[in-house]
Amino acid sequence: MYGGLEGGATNSIFRIFNNDGKIMVETKGEGTNLSLMGVNRVVNIIYQLISKAYLELSRNLNNDCMESLGVALSGAETGNTIVKELEEALISKLSPTYLKKNFNNLKIISDIEGSLYAATNNNNCIVLISGTGSNCIFVEQTNANDNHIKPSSRTLMALKCGGGGHLIGDEGSAIYVSLLTLRILMQIREGRNDFLNTNKLKYQDINRVEECVYIHFGLSSIQFKKSELYPLLYNSTRSSMKTKVANLTKKLAKLASKENDRFCKIIFNIAGKELGEMVNGVLQQNSTHKALQIVNNKKVDVICIGSMFKSWALLQSAFVKVLREQEKGNSVIKRLLYVNDSSAIGAARYAVMYGLPLHKQPTLPLCKNVNVLYDFNENNKSNDTITNQKNVKNRNNDDRKIQYYIILSTIFFCAAVKIGF
Repeated sequence: MYGGLEGGATNSIFRIFNNDGKIMVETKGEGTNLSLMGVNRVVNIIYQLISKAYLELSRNLNNDCMESLGVALSGAETGNTIVKELEEALISKLSPTYLKKNFNNLKIISDIEGSLYAATNNNNCIVLISGTGSNCIFVEQTNANDNHIKPSSRTLMALKCGGGGHLIGDEGSAIYVSLLTLRILMQIREGRNDFLNTNKLKYQDINRVEECVYIHFGLSSIQFKKSELYPLLYNSTRSSMKTKVANLTKKLAKLASKENDRFCKIIFNIAGKELGEMVNGVLQQNSTHKALQIVNNKKVDVICIGSMFKSWALLQSAFVKVLREQEKGNSVIKRLLYVNDSSAIGAARYAVMYGLPLHKQPTLPLCKNVNVLYDFNENNKSNDTITNQKNVKNRNNDDRKIQYYIILSTIFFCAAVKIGF
């Protein structure tokens, strides 16, 4: 049995896989952002998830322990001192009851790496995360096919754009969408109408959003005061505030997609633009520093992770436009791939690959729920076809005009001869 855990800012998923990669059990719990919550709390949440899984599997287990455990956490960046503390605390808590006592079989990685190993076989790619928060990293795998290379020597996260938390970053994420909505809503109420004027909206266009905010946060009335939001935004714990505020985005997405709310559609358009600019950010860093080898005429995939991509239809137009304008039709991006599942399998695969000897490594499969959001090659062909069709149509129109002018000229010439000019 092989364990894998995905820990995000809002919730966590733990799964145990058999030798074929099939899920034996799954448990869910609260978020496990290491940088926000600290070692002790994260250890307790992970322990509860694993003990609950074993309780559900008790009839099928013969005192079996996991051969390996991979933990992919938000806030667990490689080289961070707190990661080592977490590793020691988890080994002490889990071994030998749930995890076999082995010096190297527990691996803690970032959520970026968990996503990478869930969707690819160590390929170079860009990983774009947009859930509660957001982050974008260009990942280059060095010595990717050599299992004797240490993980720290294998994965190079050279170029990064975004992250930073909701105060100075997290652009295009769920908390960004919610906070931007609240900010603009308050500005409009106070007579600052730039957003309305720029987007040709009327004051009445904020009515449904006002109602949505009032219901979501349980405020006094639809005409709530700004100060009613202060206790949640400034007095509650960071993790609970982020979860509650970010969850508003689900309702805003529903307003945009189901009820065609113009205000919400514009907000998501802004978010799509921000996410596209994050991808362009790492590409721009590469062109400046040439740190990664995407200059070898090879195109890369963008692996998209997180709940924001469930609203891809609202993000697509602005997102793709930004990438196309930056690259001027010569994009190094091949496809946008959405991993529509937990990256727990990625964490499990990582722990197996780099925590167990070769003869004990099962072949855990990649995540099967990977959807192509956008294929730049296919869409370029479509655009070329449309352009060619337009050119043919224009040429046909020009030919008709020429024929029309020839006929008119002939008629005038004949008439002129007849009257003796």
